[in-house]
Amino acid sequence: MNRLIACLLVAFCMSGCAKPATNETPTEATNSAAQHPTPDPIAPASDDAAAATSGQEDGDWRSFGTEFSDDEVVAASKLLQSPATFVGKTVVMEGTVADVCQKAGCWLVVSEGTKTIRIRTKDHGFSVDKDCSGDTARIHGQVIAKDITPEEAAHFASESQKPELAPESGAAETLYEIEATGIKLKRS
Repeated sequence: MNRLIACLLVAFCMSGCAKPATNETPTEATNSAAQHPTPDPIAPASDDAAAATSGQEDGDWRSFGTEFSDDEVVAASKLLQSPATFVGKTVVMEGTVADVCQKAGCWLVVSEGTKTIRIRTKDHGFSVDKDCSGDTARIHGQVIAKDITPEEAAHFASESQKPELAPESGAAETLYEIEATGIKLKRS
C-alpha cells in the first residue's frame, strides 16, 4: 500500500512539471499569440517552403525570411540619396539598423546620417531579432513610396525603441519603405 501511495505521489508531482506556469488566461495567451506570433524556426516564411528560413546562420550572418543572393548590394547611403529612382524595383540594400519593432520584430529602420528608411516584413510573414539595433542588415525587397496615416505613425511609435525615428503623420514629403522578403543580420 505504501508503494502505491508513493508511486501516485511521484506521478502527481511529475504531471505538475509538464507545463510551465503562466499568469495569462488561455484566452489572453491565444489573443497575444494571434497579434504577435513567435517565429517558428522551422516554419516557412512564405509559400516557398524550400527557400524560407528563420534565424538560420550563414557564417556571421543570420537569415530571416526567404533566401536571397548578395551579388548586387546597394549601400543604404546610395538608396537614400535618391529613393524615388528605386521605387518599384527589387533591391538588396545594406545599412545599419537604427530601430526595430519591440513587439514582434516585424519592421526595422535603417539609417544613414539623418536619413532613414523603414523596412517591413512582407505580409508579416517573418520577424527578426528584437535586439538587432546597431547590426548590419542586408534587406531584399521592393522599394515603395507611401503616405503614412496617423494610426500607422502612432503604431510605429508605440512599438519603437526610438520613437523619434517613427514617421510623422501628414508629413509633407513622401515616405519610402522596403517591403522585405528576406533579411540578413550581422552583429557589428
